[in-house]
Amino acid sequence: PWNRQIYVASNYEHVKFTGQWYKAYPDAYMWGCPGLAERMPEIKWAGEIPSNILRPEDTVLENCWDFKTITPLHLDMEVNPFTGKPFFNEVIFYHVPSKTLMTTDLYWNYPTSDGVPNSHLGGSEWELAPSVESVPFGSRLWKQGMDKVFLPFYKNFMVKDRSKYDEMAKIMLDKWGAETVIPAHGDIIRGAGLVQ
Repeated sequence: PWNRQIYVASNYEHVKFTGQWYKAYPDAYMWGCPGLAERMPEIKWAGEIPSNILRPEDTVLENCWDFKTITPLHLDMEVNPFTGKPFFNEVIFYHVPSKTLMTTDLYWNYPTSDGVPNSHLGGSEWELAPSVESVPFGSRLWKQGMDKVFLPFYKNFMVKDRSKYDEMAKIMLDKWGAETVIPAHGDIIRGAGLVQ
């Protein structure tokens, strides 16, 4: 029976509390995106999520979750143009039974200033997402910076292999057929029509 926690550091950017988590749960199985063990050698990693999993149903790793239930996909198509190395180096996850895609920095879904979840998608408010009077100015400014500055820079200068980017998008949208997206940043999206 499975009785130990698993911690997953899915990209290079979201690791701020990884060391504290490791100290608090020393018996947990620690998994990271490819290359993270070298960046954080002070942690005893169970392993790194494989870079290329062609058949998740045939991939079994010791002390890891079942890839037939939660399928990882390493997004290895981007590079920092200043260092020549991966920037996010993210792994995303698809929960097969619920058709849910989970992302860290691949996709952001910040709310617009009206405070209504997903109003910019033309969808109705999700019943558990909180509405707020308005999104704070600092958050709106951050969103503008991400949309107007970072996103074009990422797409034009950091995506090193456009065909691989398109191939991964096809896996997420066509092969997986996600009906829910849970981003680390912003509102959850529910419904195949809004996800596609």
